[in-house]
Amino acid sequence: MHVQSVKTKLIRPGKSTIYNVLDDSIMSLCNDTILVITSKIVSLCEGSTVPTGKLSKQDLVESQASYYLPSSFSQYQQQFTLIQGTLIISAGIDESNSDGTYVLWPKDCLRSAIEIRTYLMERFKLKRVGVVISDSTSRPLRIGTTGISLAHSGFVGTKSYIGTTDLFGKRIDTSQADIAGGIASAAVLEMGEGAERTPLCIISACDFIKFGEYDSKPIKPNKDDYEIMKDDLFSQFFTNAPWQKNDTKYR
Repeated sequence: MHVQSVKTKLIRPGKSTIYNVLDDSIMSLCNDTILVITSKIVSLCEGSTVPTGKLSKQDLVESQASYYLPSSFSQYQQQFTLIQGTLIISAGIDESNSDGTYVLWPKDCLRSAIEIRTYLMERFKLKRVGVVISDSTSRPLRIGTTGISLAHSGFVGTKSYIGTTDLFGKRIDTSQADIAGGIASAAVLEMGEGAERTPLCIISACDFIKFGEYDSKPIKPNKDDYEIMKDDLFSQFFTNAPWQKNDTKYR
């Protein structure tokens, strides 16, 4: 697998569309490649930002999250939140490289991934191309951040080993590989977390990817984030916390 970050111009809130950024930065693209895009530049381009003086970050976090824990719950005064089916700190809101604004998550990561993929296919006359919208987050019991996929389009995002056998003939009943997450993690490592100005990454030579009309699954409309968490393998570590539900949204 080849992982190549792409440098862009400095992107400021509301000054460019995502398609302007892609036109300026991606000169060519081949079939059987995946473009990883940080959620931050999608948000900056679509205007999903709030001036830092308009609301306190705590109020903004609580307005964006489906569920949140008070900052006093954390020994580091961080707010754990549930948003778009993801457990993450501060509802994914970012202050770095944002020119005096809070950068929220994109309004609809899956829609953005699909629309960007459609644009790339038409521009470069491609049939097999994928898109991942990525972010970085901390992990329990591990130091440092890693990349995660918020949404993907154009390839199968998991590989199931269920029903196969291991090297010694034992049946595998539960294991699935998180392909979209692994792609995001590799890309975020290459793109960096500081002033690198490389929010795009092209993944190629990935023979294990099955390209096609596949997208990440949207969150079920009749199932909220807390219900999703209750079904998770690690639910027992999280569900007993004093979650507070947000019934209103800032946007």
